[in-house]
Amino acid sequence: MIQSLLSRFERSPRDPRPGPIFRAEDLALIVGVYALSRLALILVAWLASLGVGGVEPFAPNDPFDTLVRWDSRWYIEIAEIGYHAEAGAWPTGDGTNWAFFPLLPLLMIGLRAVTGIGGVAGALIVTHLVFLGTLLLYFAYARELFGRAFARHAVVLFALWPFTVHHSVPMSESVFVPATIATLWLARRGSFLWAALAAAALSATRAVGPFVAFPLLAITARRFGFWRVISVQPGTERAVTALAACGIGVGLFILYMHAHTGDGLAFTHAQVAWSRQFKWPWMTILDELNPAILPLDWLAYNLFNLLVVAMAVLLAWRLLRLRLGAEALFVLIAVALGLTAGQTTSLPRFMGSMAPLALAVASLTLTHRRRRWAIGISAVLALLAAYGWCVETIYVM
Repeated sequence: MIQSLLSRFERSPRDPRPGPIFRAEDLALIVGVYALSRLALILVAWLASLGVGGVEPFAPNDPFDTLVRWDSRWYIEIAEIGYHAEAGAWPTGDGTNWAFFPLLPLLMIGLRAVTGIGGVAGALIVTHLVFLGTLLLYFAYARELFGRAFARHAVVLFALWPFTVHHSVPMSESVFVPATIATLWLARRGSFLWAALAAAALSATRAVGPFVAFPLLAITARRFGFWRVISVQPGTERAVTALAACGIGVGLFILYMHAHTGDGLAFTHAQVAWSRQFKWPWMTILDELNPAILPLDWLAYNLFNLLVVAMAVLLAWRLLRLRLGAEALFVLIAVALGLTAGQTTSLPRFMGSMAPLALAVASLTLTHRRRRWAIGISAVLALLAAYGWCVETIYVM
């Protein structure tokens, strides 16, 4: 039964596509769209720093500091001084940086150790370099699935994705996205030891990271057979290693938190500072749309968040139609986990970081006219989102 379900929604394994992953024209396209998106982002930040739009700038005349908004400061603080020894005003968790996973700060620390550059500059250098790597990975991933022509369209769309601002600033998305793409791409190529390394890194980026074990199980079970994988039959050892690696990053973080604070799960307990507590997903939806307890502006905000979630679910269905069951499963897990937090705040950002969703959009816009519309609309929304981020518009939080 399990194998029959997998064969319906998950594509059969195949050898890696022949030929070089990148041609000269592919690299030119990727570098070009990367440079264009960076210039556009800095231009928007510069305009926001000048107060264009009538909003008082947070960092007047400084476009780079203007990009460091919301939780970005927490990641920079961790890189500069480390995790707090104790939380302020515990048990509410106010003032603690325990809630933020360590991979991004570790990269900032690494850059500072090599170059001496830290703070805001170091953080932005890391995230912008990683974003270039993200585009390269995304092209390789899309090419592996649907060929070179599709990959060119997909990477342009992804570079101008409405949520790309979150992938470009010191936020967990900047490392979560490339680690997700690398894990899925390498697993689909059958490179399970490299996928294990990517999955270990992914689990050190945010709470949903370790759950990539389920998509990996779908991919490996389709290749080797479900019962062969879970019983570790000969020939499945590397695939099982990749599955086991999905907990390494978060496991090390738990050990560190236990040694540092005495509470291995401090990063989950600290979430109360952001008013997050466990609820069943349907209760979150009902509470977030309850006009008896919420003012009209918050109802509108919550409705917007839930509409983005609904779009993510619809695109997950598209992924199933494309027989990308592993990717669809990861999206649905992210939706369910996000809704269990008891509120919809930041759910659009969380959904926007699910890189396979852009594949689904790309698959729906393959004609020349649809490509132009998709890229144009996406670019406009990306610029609006970037401005909203710089001025801390709550819809872009």
